[in-house]
Amino acid sequence: MYLRKLNLATLLEHKSHFLFGPRSTGKTTLIEQQLSSCRMSVPVNV
Repeated sequence: MYLRKLNLATLLEHKSHFLFGPRSTGKTTLIEQQLSSCRMSVPVNV
């Protein structure tokens, strides 16, 4: 396991962000680990 300096929850308190990177580098794992207790909502305009 790597020690990550990026804290997604803190970044997302202020605005949205994109998480870019090559395949199989742990982007989904990072999101699942750091945001598993966060509530997320997606606004839908109909």
